[in-house]
Amino acid sequence: MKNLLLAALLLALAACSKGLDRKIDGSSEAKFESTLADIKKKATPEEVTQLDQALIALAVTDVSIGYEGGILMAFQKLASSRSPEQLAASLMGTVDGKTGREVVDMGRQRLKAEGSKQMAAGDKEITLLKQMRDENLAKRGALEGIEVLDATIRFSAVGPERMSVIDFKVRNGSQTGLSHLYLRGTATEPGTGKVLATQDFNYKLSESPLLPGDIKSIRLPQAPRSKWNQTEVWGKDNLGFAVEVVNAENLSGQKLTTAFTSKDQSRLDQLEANRKALGALIGSAP
Repeated sequence: MKNLLLAALLLALAACSKGLDRKIDGSSEAKFESTLADIKKKATPEEVTQLDQALIALAVTDVSIGYEGGILMAFQKLASSRSPEQLAASLMGTVDGKTGREVVDMGRQRLKAEGSKQMAAGDKEITLLKQMRDENLAKRGALEGIEVLDATIRFSAVGPERMSVIDFKVRNGSQTGLSHLYLRGTATEPGTGKVLATQDFNYKLSESPLLPGDIKSIRLPQAPRSKWNQTEVWGKDNLGFAVEVVNAENLSGQKLTTAFTSKDQSRLDQLEANRKALGALIGSAP
């Protein structure tokens, strides 16, 4: 009878130590890899995914919040290039003696802490960029009457080097003399209207200001590395092309509306996409 009870107890203990309840041995790389493999062998696919994510999160070192920094980008970069088994040296001291379940919890806590900081910083920047965008739209009436005419883009090549030349005219139909123009060019796919490229140009009217009623012809040669010379745009027939005035400066050097460039819009789009990804990563609502 005692033997039967002992056998039952041993079976129960063995059952409890399966999967994520087993401990990771971080005393050496070989033992780290073998115990990790044993845990994964006995865990469910969902638990394996949770464990791998936690280990990657714990292995991340650089979580600075820069233009493309933070835990999100660092985690994605590391996850796409290394497996947890390849990160043994970085992980052994952290997870030694911990169960898989404890490691999963540690990883979640790190993702939540770092992700929440990044999300908070991103939210501040999103708010600022949206404010800039809204102010730009609200004050766009100050640009009324300043229009671009006859915008064209031409392509040429010298050997392997591609060159694009943008020509257009700007008519100042406002009551304000202009010293500086902020322009945005956009190329679209023939037929579909899909945007292929967009770029902002800053043009200083250094020779003479653009006075009310004046029309000025402008030519902008684009360097070989310009986005207008990329394969999607360069040499396309019937390419849709437009240039618009997004801001201007008066003769006193004051901008007529709040600056909001295509780079600002791209940054806003990226931050909002990052916010959704961060929400999924740390398990919070978007």
